[in-house]
Amino acid sequence: MRSFLQHLEQKLGPDELISAAKALNNSYDPFKADSQIWYLLSAVFPKNICQKFSKRMVGHKAVNEVLMAYYPGERVIKYHLVKNNLQNEDEVTIFEMYVDSSRVDIGRINGESHAYEIKTELDSLNKLTKQIDDYSKVFEYEHVVVHERYLKSVLELLPDHCGIDVYYLSNGCWEIKTERAATISPDIDETIQVQSLSSKDMAVLLKKADCRDIPKTKSERESAIFKLVPPNEIQELFKTVIKDKFAHRWNYLRHNFNSILPIDIQMFYKCNADPNWVYYKDSFMV
Repeated sequence: MRSFLQHLEQKLGPDELISAAKALNNSYDPFKADSQIWYLLSAVFPKNICQKFSKRMVGHKAVNEVLMAYYPGERVIKYHLVKNNLQNEDEVTIFEMYVDSSRVDIGRINGESHAYEIKTELDSLNKLTKQIDDYSKVFEYEHVVVHERYLKSVLELLPDHCGIDVYYLSNGCWEIKTERAATISPDIDETIQVQSLSSKDMAVLLKKADCRDIPKTKSERESAIFKLVPPNEIQELFKTVIKDKFAHRWNYLRHNFNSILPIDIQMFYKCNADPNWVYYKDSFMV
């Protein structure tokens, strides 16, 4: 029996599927009920196909099939990047952490700190130099994950210490390969590391540094860190604080990874909701 996507491919051309996938990506919300998801699907695909499949599969899975195949945006690449590191023990993955004036797409703490910026073929490279400059002050290793069409451009744009990973389509699946390995950043700045922490994070760092009298305000905590903690200890404490902060979310995602659709991993990382409740509420499949 043909899948939902195979039925669509019988009726629509690649350009139509790409256009529909873009519309779905912009309107899809995993917390919408199954009936609402099928309403979105019916707005961009033949209604007879949607009606047929709405009785045999949840709409979230239908959206996932389409986006994974025809919209290689950030959601898709994040899934493959995270999946590649899923079995690594003693590490924590972070989604979208603010660093200086930029936001890291993916971070990893595993004794070392790694920052990943994803640039799909749908993205611009205009902010890339500034982003890597910001990440280089806080994370030990920087990586840019790009579509192969951007390889030449990023080789010219990026500093030598920044690693480059290229994603490409192979036998219908997206693969990621390392084009240039990252080396340790020469620009680590303990001041920016501390300023990337929340007030609560700063308090945790001070406790780990055996500070017994934690100041009340963020500015006072920041000053106390620079006064009490040697510069060569700040980086290790920074990594420990960040790893501990996100360990629960990461462990939840790891343990439930096979129950979560690829396009939804970041949402479940943030909220730790029950996948069955999210996908099957208001569904004919229950």
